Amino acid sequence: MQLLTTVLLALVSAEYNHDRDHPVLEVPVLFRSTLVPHGCTRYVRGFDITGVTTEVDLTFNDGIKHARDCFNRCASNPATCVSWVWKFTTDPNHRTCTLYSNFNLPSQVNIAFDVGKSTPNINNNKLMANNNNPQMGANVPQCTMFNSTVPDNHCMSGISFLTANNHLIC
Repeated sequence: MQLLTTVLLALVSAEYNHDRDHPVLEVPVLFRSTLVPHGCTRYVRGFDITGVTTEVDLTFNDGIKHARDCFNRCASNPATCVSWVWKFTTDPNHRTCTLYSNFNLPSQVNIAFDVGKSTPNINNNKLMANNNNPQMGANVPQCTMFNSTVPDNHCMSGISFLTANNHLIC
């Protein structure tokens, strides 16, 4: 919980550092690329901030070898992806990458989709098959090792927003 709080405080401090009574926390830059030459600082280690409305699952065989590969896939698909997670899901030897169109819902927010209607970019069959409808809010879950309760402190998740003026925020 403290790691998540520290990252969130750092994000706020980085944006609003005019208050001299509160020191600016340094957040390590995660990635630098042509998409984000100054790098990304809005990410979390050890926790999965993603949601489940739509998901794209990618594996080591899809070229996902590092967290930056996962981020790049999300950033390259701004029309359908705003959050990503690189964690163990299906393979004990390699982390996978899952791209999402939303975030973890707060603990007292639940949403349900009318799966009887065709909704663009929402895979109704997958929502139902994965028991993700309705989507129940909860505290942001801690990542774990494959089929385990042991925390995975190297798991990473983050955001990737493309603003109306084509700036990538991550």
